Amino acid sequence: MRTWTPKTMAEENAIISLAHWIADLNYMKERCPDEIGEIEQTKRNIEFSLYECDKAGVPWYMQNSIICMYEDYRTIYKQDIITSIDQINARYTR
Repeated sequence: MRTWTPKTMAEENAIISLAHWIADLNYMKERCPDEIGEIEQTKRNIEFSLYECDKAGVPWYMQNSIICMYEDYRTIYKQDIITSIDQINARYTR
């Protein structure tokens, strides 16, 4: 049974940062596809967020799940990221 919740501020900040950058990237691809420089910078920020997640000890399956959930940038406005983590945990405990 896999469940994970952020135990430290570093874990929580890393996973929230990742969700926001993923949502931002997809927003820019949809709304501002000509902003190549901004999109490339956002991709670098995502790489850094993934590094921070690894450094903080966020499990890979949680990182991948957050990436999948927040590919639709509207999700970030619909629900809290911690609620998303709870939903991911519920899927893994079935």
